[in-house]
Amino acid sequence: MTIFADEMVPMILRAVPDFGPAWQAHVDYWQGKSAGVCGDMQAFTGYVIDGLRAGAPLDMAAIFGLIEMLLVDGDEPVSTAAATCFLEDLLNNADAGHLDYDWFMPWVGPESRRYCDAWDDFSNSGE
Repeated sequence: MTIFADEMVPMILRAVPDFGPAWQAHVDYWQGKSAGVCGDMQAFTGYVIDGLRAGAPLDMAAIFGLIEMLLVDGDEPVSTAAATCFLEDLLNNADAGHLDYDWFMPWVGPESRRYCDAWDDFSNSGE
């Protein structure tokens, strides 16, 4: 089953209902215009990063199970958003010292982990 862009946010809201207020703030900010698939994913990523940094009780199994599903079953825009606008943002925040890898890596699914390992190899290839 392929997951299309118009299905992504409803799936996120079903899996992580506490994201609802942050999503509404995102919609309000864009005043009804589209932020694009990556922009919408970045709203979710911001919610997760803020929650991790604050020590909020996030449903990590639901979050990372959903990201794995979007990465594997999403069409190209959805899969790319899961990879570049979620996983890379988490990794970049951890690389910069804003997050601890231990806060999220135990929850990363197998395809997501392969992507994270490839991103790590790529981003560290010049060092």
